[in-house]
Amino acid sequence: RRCFLPTVIRKARAVSVASMSYAQTSWIGPLKKQQLVELPFGVDLQRFRTDHHEEGSVRRLLFLGGLDRNHYFKGLTYALNALAQLSERSDWVLYIVGDGDLRAGYEQDVQRLELQDRVTFLGRVSDQDVPAIYRRSDVFLFPSTDRSEDGKTGWLVPPKQTHALRDAIEDVLNKSSLATERNAARRRAERCYDWDRHMTTLEAQYESLCASSL
Repeated sequence: RRCFLPTVIRKARAVSVASMSYAQTSWIGPLKKQQLVELPFGVDLQRFRTDHHEEGSVRRLLFLGGLDRNHYFKGLTYALNALAQLSERSDWVLYIVGDGDLRAGYEQDVQRLELQDRVTFLGRVSDQDVPAIYRRSDVFLFPSTDRSEDGKTGWLVPPKQTHALRDAIEDVLNKSSLATERNAARRRAERCYDWDRHMTTLEAQYESLCASSL
């Protein structure tokens, strides 16, 4: 990477990246913007469909990610600390899906914060079961991301800011319904992350590059 890859990328006519903002703050950031083509990670919208969703009096929060050292940046520690500040509320539970060498530490955090009656570790689940787990949840809690549209499809908070995360979760819990945000998130997924659209974009990019080389 240090010698060969930078040279190849600098000479490339186009570089596909999953996120323009991430690319511009990474080691490929000095590239000309016209070289970068944003192609976000796609979603199989048929598999991750939105069935009829019933909201109960208790909001089901979901955290899904690797609980290992390679995924420490997912921010689960901040989520647990934020929820500890909302422990007097009885209208939330958290399900944690994932496994790894940091799981035992997170379980100790749950005990230390006295959240053992509110937080459930489901461990590793099969890819086949993941869509159903998403559908049964009310809120996807992902403290490390910055790719939602704040106030429209999600709540965006500064990273590593426990109090801000707590306030955002409390805003979610105070809403009588999340139907508006859920529908907006689905429309955004259809507009920005549909696999079929991604394939069309990628094919058009290949065709354009091939035509320009003739």
